[in-house]
Amino acid sequence: MNSQITVTTNEVFVDSNQVVVNTCINTENTNVNTQPPPANVQITMSSDGTSFQQHNGRGATQVSNYVRINVARQESQNTLTFLQAVFVIILSSVCCSIFIGLYLSVPISMLVIGALYKDDCPIEPMIPTYLLLAGSIGFVTSLISLVQGEGKRMSTVEVLLHLIQFFWFITGSIFVYRVYDDVTYDSANSKEYCHKVLYLFAFWHTTCSYMVLGLCCLCGCAACLSEL
Repeated sequence: MNSQITVTTNEVFVDSNQVVVNTCINTENTNVNTQPPPANVQITMSSDGTSFQQHNGRGATQVSNYVRINVARQESQNTLTFLQAVFVIILSSVCCSIFIGLYLSVPISMLVIGALYKDDCPIEPMIPTYLLLAGSIGFVTSLISLVQGEGKRMSTVEVLLHLIQFFWFITGSIFVYRVYDDVTYDSANSKEYCHKVLYLFAFWHTTCSYMVLGLCCLCGCAACLSEL
């Protein structure tokens, strides 16, 4: 079913497959009146409401939930299909929020634990500092990655932050591993004391990071060998 809605200078055409919005902008000057050619913006939705893309002359981009719900309302055959599409939209947003929370949880945990126990590791006072600085850099780089999205070239600042993060990670590894055999968790007055939560978190975070790094290297080598 085709329908047409005209609002001032905007024309919206709706059919069963897509919504096309044609916008004409009139630019007025004191001496010259110009009207540039219309810019076409096409928003498409899959039959189950799980895929929404906005296409213009510069390529496809993600659209907001408000636009997605409007498209679902226009394309839905009845109330039930519309509610199903809205449910999928909300669920995808929740999953995205969970992913972002998990993505940021590691640097936030480093910041929290480093701040809580910053004076509770006399055997190696740099371990809390290692967590605080690494967590701060990790949080900033994670936010930059989330804002920029995928497929975009890293800026000079982002490259510099990753280099600092890498070298500080190596330095922090020395702080953590060199006291592994001497650290104690019992006597807070001992020079070899370090709070158990603080040290074990730093130890396992560093160890798991090396494990992930090694796994990535193995996968990269396997991918290169498969191309030979």
